Amino acid sequence: MGKSICVVGCGYVGLQLALAFQKHIQVYCVDINDARIEGFKKGIDNTGTVAFCNAEEEFESIKFETDIHAVPTCVDTFIVCVPTPVDETHAPNLTAIKNASKSVANVLKKGDLVVFESTVAPFTTEKVCIPILEKESGLKCGENFQVGFSPERLQPGTKGRGILEIVKLVSGYDKESLEQVYKLYNIILPDDMLHCCNTMAEAELSKIMENVNRDVNIALMNYFKLVCDRYGIDYENVFNAAATKFNFNQNVTYGMVGGHCIGVDPYYLIDFCQKDKQFYDEQKDILLASRRINEYMPYYLAKKVHKALGESGEGKVTIVGFTFKEYCSDTRNTKAYDLYKYLLDFGYDVAIYDPKADATEAKILYDVDVLQEEMPSNNNCIVFTLGDTELVDFDVDEKLTKDGVIIDFKNVLSK
Repeated sequence: MGKSICVVGCGYVGLQLALAFQKHIQVYCVDINDARIEGFKKGIDNTGTVAFCNAEEEFESIKFETDIHAVPTCVDTFIVCVPTPVDETHAPNLTAIKNASKSVANVLKKGDLVVFESTVAPFTTEKVCIPILEKESGLKCGENFQVGFSPERLQPGTKGRGILEIVKLVSGYDKESLEQVYKLYNIILPDDMLHCCNTMAEAELSKIMENVNRDVNIALMNYFKLVCDRYGIDYENVFNAAATKFNFNQNVTYGMVGGHCIGVDPYYLIDFCQKDKQFYDEQKDILLASRRINEYMPYYLAKKVHKALGESGEGKVTIVGFTFKEYCSDTRNTKAYDLYKYLLDFGYDVAIYDPKADATEAKILYDVDVLQEEMPSNNNCIVFTLGDTELVDFDVDEKLTKDGVIIDFKNVLSK
């Protein structure tokens, strides 16, 4: 280990990982997205990762490819960072990680190390990925090559929470694999920033626990938000009063839960547990109940608009904020799109404004046009979906009609 590495999947996670490693070792990045790779080769990063990491110069030293066979044989370590989404029915979709495993297996050699960072249910690396690697390569895990699991734990858009500022969980197929995985990440992180898990299943479930913890707690705050709105009680005052208790969790409040982690990972555990008929009881599933609350919030917000405009179904509405969270460009699984669809169903003329969103990605994923140059005028209603103060770069009053309405979902104007 240590000649050079190949990162398979060069999105928000993979690129940041590559930027961290390239300071110490030659890094190759492989991604099936031709446009993304061509952009990277020209020095264009639509993900915003390079700017987030202040790594313009380092970016140039990474070798980008669309075909894993173009990666030289000196590469002895592969880190898989591909998406693990859910489908329309919220069932886990492992297509990308299975395909990535096949690709790596086609170039796998004796002595190589393969590490998976994609979020999966317990035992997936052992029962899904390793069998693919062995079948396609003809090699045996633990004898001819090593495998580990080290989940990504990034906080998109949050300064001071990049790869080098977050403790890395590491695990391996066996003791030797764990040692290799530890040595790999020890290249970029000191010992006190590495935490060894006894098994890969522990590491897989730990990652899911992190995001389920946030999903359930946000659902709880969303429930309080619904209660407060129903009975005319000020949520912020209630929250601030409760926060005077020393052990109250002040880090979680209400909001629409989207993105590629918190709004997705709970379904991997739900699916995993549902397969155990002797264990699973839907009536006691707090994860499923939390998901229902959080999935309801876009419709709840659309109903607020509908009520504020007199439920006529007429008027112009602009959604301000289309990314899945504050201070990032990522629009994947954004619940602002659900809000957009509900408002269209009610009959409104709906526009979207977000200067920082990846408009190209939004067009591909949702076939919507995200306005970025100028906020539309003559709105009957403006809906602020995020608490991102950078979104308020215009005079709100000038963009409203005389009797226009503001729905400030995350109190961004008060900030």
